[in-house]
Amino acid sequence: MRKAVAIVAGAALLAGACSSGDDPEASRATSGVGDLHSNLPVGTWPQASFASALAPYDDCDALLTDLQDRALERVGPYGLDGGYGPVDDLVMLEGDVAAAPSADGGEAAASRAPTTTVVDPTGSSQTNVQEAGVDEPDSVKHDGSNLYSVVDGQLRVADVSGDAPTLRSTTDLPLAGGDLQLLLDGDRLLVIGSGYGAVVPYADDLDGRAASSIAPTDGPTTELAVLDVSDPTRPAVVDQLSVDGSLLGARMVDGRARLVTSAAPSGFDFVYPQSSRGEDVAEEANRRIITETTVEDWLPTSRRVVDGEVTEVEPLVACDAVARPGVPSGTSTVSLLTVDVADGTIDPADTVSVVADGQTVYASTDRLYVATTSELPPDVADDPQQADGDEVVTGVHAFDITGDGPAAYLATGEVPGHLLDQFAMSEHDGVLRVATTVEDWSVRGQSESFVTTLGQDGADLVELGQVGDMGRGEEIYSVRFVDDQGYVVTFRQTDPLYTLDLADPAAPAVVGELKIPGFSTYLHPIGDGRLLGIGQEATDQGRTTGTKVSLFDVNDPANPTEVTTWTVPGANSMAEGDHHAFLWWAPEDLLVVPLSSYGYDPLTGAPTADTFEGAVGLTVAGDTITERGRIEHLLTGGEPFEPECGPNERCVEPPIACTPEGSCTSGPATTVVSECGPEQDCAVIGPVPSEPGCDPAACDPGPVPPYQPSGTPIARSLVVGGKLLTVSSLGVERSAMGDLAELSWLPWS
Repeated sequence: MRKAVAIVAGAALLAGACSSGDDPEASRATSGVGDLHSNLPVGTWPQASFASALAPYDDCDALLTDLQDRALERVGPYGLDGGYGPVDDLVMLEGDVAAAPSADGGEAAASRAPTTTVVDPTGSSQTNVQEAGVDEPDSVKHDGSNLYSVVDGQLRVADVSGDAPTLRSTTDLPLAGGDLQLLLDGDRLLVIGSGYGAVVPYADDLDGRAASSIAPTDGPTTELAVLDVSDPTRPAVVDQLSVDGSLLGARMVDGRARLVTSAAPSGFDFVYPQSSRGEDVAEEANRRIITETTVEDWLPTSRRVVDGEVTEVEPLVACDAVARPGVPSGTSTVSLLTVDVADGTIDPADTVSVVADGQTVYASTDRLYVATTSELPPDVADDPQQADGDEVVTGVHAFDITGDGPAAYLATGEVPGHLLDQFAMSEHDGVLRVATTVEDWSVRGQSESFVTTLGQDGADLVELGQVGDMGRGEEIYSVRFVDDQGYVVTFRQTDPLYTLDLADPAAPAVVGELKIPGFSTYLHPIGDGRLLGIGQEATDQGRTTGTKVSLFDVNDPANPTEVTTWTVPGANSMAEGDHHAFLWWAPEDLLVVPLSSYGYDPLTGAPTADTFEGAVGLTVAGDTITERGRIEHLLTGGEPFEPECGPNERCVEPPIACTPEGSCTSGPATTVVSECGPEQDCAVIGPVPSEPGCDPAACDPGPVPPYQPSGTPIARSLVVGGKLLTVSSLGVERSAMGDLAELSWLPWS
């Protein structure tokens, strides 16, 4: 079968990304793709090749024609790709088929328009990021004096410079949607959110026929706002923009944020048939809808917002600032928007785009990479089980992010298989290392993982070397690159930790392998040839049993060892899937991670003594991991709930208590119940006679289910001024380093 290559996303080059002093004629001669902005530099656009055929569109007509042609190859009776969207009104009708109505009631015509935790100069911790000097958005940021946290659509600012945190302000953020994240540069705060369009209301009648709409009016959006926080008691919005598309990732270097979004075309009034006899008619109608689209239907839109009102609506990117891959990769648009956070303005002109789909974002201090996994070839797309492993590849685009303006496209390459996450890419000494898993979908359980090294040769990212034969029959669960070493964890039943020597990019090699139960989903270097891993313990059959923290010694890459572990049965940690929730504070040998333990053995279902919701601090020193303390943010405002009964007594309702001798107090007949937390139903244990001096056995109904605290997840931990701060949706707690004892508590409300 032919190989399907996906050229990734990420943003070809916007004309504005280049200096104005370059020769446009020389540029056109170099690129060979026609006219573009006059300031396109020589060599910016690559010559056409199998993997790197990125070329700008000459004008809007060329862009529209290309996208319509691509869509006509994929549209069917159920819309693009045989699915139910993207659409404005996707309507199911009685009968064969009917198009969705336009505003005048007729048929639809054209649609609408490697490091450890970063330590700042004050000796405090910052967001746990992949690369030093490359900040990542997070729900909590601080400048040493002020802590900024986004909770429930509000920005909370707390003064953390004193002995106890104090609330400075609570500000309702104007951004639609949720999952708010922050980037901080001086006295400017960039707030990034995710939104979604309104749902189309139910239609009771359409041209006299029953109909129901089943799709939202618009797709996902990325919401941006810059706030002036020079006066932390009165944060003020400086600029606000909403753009079409979901956020793939964002990074900030030297105050310039680069945001990568992916937007599918929307606003198509596709129809679909009620039964198979209407499919031909439906496909013909959908093809007509495609041919009647305008270029605005395909490009993402930006909306300027002032005081809650939309003041400007325009395409996010100009037609001649959009590039196309030589091998088609869908009709979505991936855009890379640059925001100078300190300047406080969000300018859509600082955007570069490519017609493709994007998935994974990684950045070093001078380059940003965007990767996407290819679509399957048309002949196997409807039956993926027929695909061969080499038919899934990942394309990678590299962009220069060292300038003051928009990112500049550099080169494109490809690697076999698919990536796990951002840690699957890492740049070192100009070489990009990429870890992927290749699966042969036609043979169950056939998979293999690789690390491929890529170097830039003109406009190409060319393969320098490759090593495979890792985790056959398994998938990558975590990756970490540290200088010239690489660490890859795969899993199916056991956890092989592979160590790699990457000193010679032309000859990467696996030099060691460690097989242990369970797996690590995040690896963190702590120096002295040690790695911390957090993930799940598992049985020999691969069944997970609870949170596991591992200390690995990789000083001898040929003989990696698991020095020690710390486990909690029936638990999980937010840090297993979110590295921002992981705090390693080397000056104190302190690891802090969120922990949720549900008080039961996942294998037997039997209750255990460890029921907990909060954060746990571990001391990692020498060859040991020991628990230092635990922190809870409780719904009672930070004070632990004390039940009326002691730990070895049974609470009863109405009050009938068992004495140590086993006799019962007088009172109405009732039932014994277990200890119970606030606002929780108490579990019934058994009947208790009402007569005094009752059978002692009646007062011993058996084991008491573990006490369930009414805690809330602790999302972030950080060190400020030599004290540990933990942050949740309830507030901020300041704790002593020695034993994590509470020093002060600030509720958000």
